[in-house]
Amino acid sequence: MNKNDKPKLIPRLRFPEFQQEGEWEIMKVENLLKLEISNLTLNKLTFTEVGYPVYGAEGIIGYIKDFQQNEQYISIIKDGAGVGRLRLCEDKSSVLGTLSILKVKDKEKYELKWIYYLLHTINLKSYIKGSGIPHIYFSDYKKEIIKVPSLSEQQKIAACLSSLDELIEAQREKIELLKLHKKGLLQGLFPEITNL
Repeated sequence: MNKNDKPKLIPRLRFPEFQQEGEWEIMKVENLLKLEISNLTLNKLTFTEVGYPVYGAEGIIGYIKDFQQNEQYISIIKDGAGVGRLRLCEDKSSVLGTLSILKVKDKEKYELKWIYYLLHTINLKSYIKGSGIPHIYFSDYKKEIIKVPSLSEQQKIAACLSSLDELIEAQREKIELLKLHKKGLLQGLFPEITNL
């Protein structure tokens, strides 16, 4: 970009009802999100058959009798394998201490799901530090410059992308069922090898 060029503040694709709304606002990640940390460690948890979910690096790792987070939030793996990976976590849940918790500062201005998708457009890998065990710090990526539309446009974008995620998940489940079906057919259509 030439130093005289103005940054592009209108997306290339936009829903028709927002065509005349004008430019998005420039701000930093820290204007939208606040950081919380967890002190939960895997070796001190007692899992139950039912209860409230606990998230680890790969998703829900089990259920406990209580929860730390009352509302929906974003988790980010802050160190180790998968560092920088984001997850939208449900309300009434908890995370292990290897994840950071990101919450919306002002719910009347910012939509959490939209921020979750926005964070996927940031090159978080550029903020990863450490050669042995990699880390990512909110203090580094909170200064990232972002562009923000009105709350109603955020909600429309989040709803669109969420519906696509639901469709992708439904297709993934169908694929897994087809794989199981194929495995059953392979076992049934070919004779077992036995010692002759």
